[in-house]
Amino acid sequence: MESGDIADKQITASSENSGLSLKAPKARLNSAQGSWFAGTHDVNQWIQVNFDVPHVITGVILQGRCNYPQWVKTYKVEYYDGFHWQYILDDTTDGAQEFDGNTDKDTPMTTYFDHPIKARYIRIRPHTWNGAVTLRFELLGCEDTKPFSIVVPAGEGYVVGEADSSIEITITRTCLPNCPNAGVIAVNTADYTATASSDYTSFQNEPVHFMPATTDATVSLSIVDDVIIEPDESLVVYLAINVTGEIYHGSFTYITITDNDV
Repeated sequence: MESGDIADKQITASSENSGLSLKAPKARLNSAQGSWFAGTHDVNQWIQVNFDVPHVITGVILQGRCNYPQWVKTYKVEYYDGFHWQYILDDTTDGAQEFDGNTDKDTPMTTYFDHPIKARYIRIRPHTWNGAVTLRFELLGCEDTKPFSIVVPAGEGYVVGEADSSIEITITRTCLPNCPNAGVIAVNTADYTATASSDYTSFQNEPVHFMPATTDATVSLSIVDDVIIEPDESLVVYLAINVTGEIYHGSFTYITITDNDV
């Protein structure tokens, strides 16, 4: 939201106060242009983001109106999972969970969900408020289609000599806005012209862990230094979904092993 990656047309609302020009796109976190200001102030109001493609959402940052003492005190979250609309539920009551909002107009209130949700559309539905149904906000999470990818070096890509013993492979992830939670992806290898065991040590769903607030992680692939005179050889490294082994959206790269024998 705040970064502008979500376009104005993707942000809509149940109603807007057009007279104040406080429409839904003004609801970006830390916006100095106002906020979203509902045209009607009741519990039936909502502000919505359409991601266009499914996203995994882990939380919300809520903020009041920038220039007036007005803010949302509690709210609920509704989302569309591709089949139907539903609320984030309270584990103890099985009813719609009510989240704490703001206590002033400026201080951001960050809330992480007990369980991440997968959604194309998400709505914030104010339940109680101070002065008016008005807010600014940010959504935490990442695009579901391909948050992880292998970073490929410029030029020839990954190249390693037999005598180097190992090579570091970098995996990156994309999140909104700064990857607040931990994450994990699995790495696998496959023979191309190189052969596992005799040329390198293979990966079979090797987990790569990301610490909270980090976007990069590395994994070390061991190389076998043999005494055979042979051409340069290659293998494939690819990502899998967590540690289930299912190939992950075609994210792969080649690693070339250069021979050092004469």
